[in-house]
Amino acid sequence: KRVVKDTTVKLSSGDCLLLFTDGVTEARNPEGDEFGDARLRDTFIELGAKGADAIVEGIIAAVRKFTGLEPQNDDITLIAVEKR
Repeated sequence: KRVVKDTTVKLSSGDCLLLFTDGVTEARNPEGDEFGDARLRDTFIELGAKGADAIVEGIIAAVRKFTGLEPQNDDITLIAVEKR
């Protein structure tokens, strides 16, 4: 069963909204550790002032660095929306 819900989010100038699939946070490194919510949050905060494109590119780079040569087991989707 598919559930759809409308939500309104008010953004101020300079705010950025990040949407992502669980493939980002569940990406594993060679030791079996997950990238996780905290690492994603910290990376997002670190890149936040650089804009939406840099956020997406930076998170993808951080996940790739974290996972090393481990195969990707799930889809990774990131959408960053920045209000100017």
